[in-house]
Amino acid sequence: MALPEILLIDDNGTRIQQIETVLRFLEYSVTVAGSADYEAALNDSDDIDAVFVGEGSEKQATLIRTIVEKAGDMPIFLLVDKGTQALATPVQQMLTGVLEWPTVYPLLIELLNGLPQRLEPPKKSQANKGLAGHSKAIQKNPRSNRSSGQIRCHCADPGRIGYRQGSRGAGPASRFDAKR
Repeated sequence: MALPEILLIDDNGTRIQQIETVLRFLEYSVTVAGSADYEAALNDSDDIDAVFVGEGSEKQATLIRTIVEKAGDMPIFLLVDKGTQALATPVQQMLTGVLEWPTVYPLLIELLNGLPQRLEPPKKSQANKGLAGHSKAIQKNPRSNRSSGQIRCHCADPGRIGYRQGSRGAGPASRFDAKR
């Protein structure tokens, strides 16, 4: 599942910067626009899954109505500053919800988790490639029994592997330490 792409439309520079930072931290894809250029952003991106509109935007009711006409059933949220008065009823009916800013984590996550998510085919991971190369150490040995769970030692004398203790701390034993 891919996280939704969000369009932020706001003329309040501080609020939009804060919201964009939080959403990008949560790994959401974010497109930012002002009330003057929101139509271009809405037309350019076909992958937008939700729109957040900042309160106080120029011609706010017209802006929201335009988004509803172009976006259809896309969720639209109004961002308001804490302590703001109630909205006019016609504007409120066009919105999916209202989010007070600054908000608290549980409210924001609940709202974001309610957004529609896109299904994308799983991408092949390069991390599961396995060992590769031409070295004898990583070439498959047909005589070895890899299913037994045993680790083979390819040293000249496996009995000399150990750790020495001395005044400088522990470290791998050398061939000279075995004579002590």
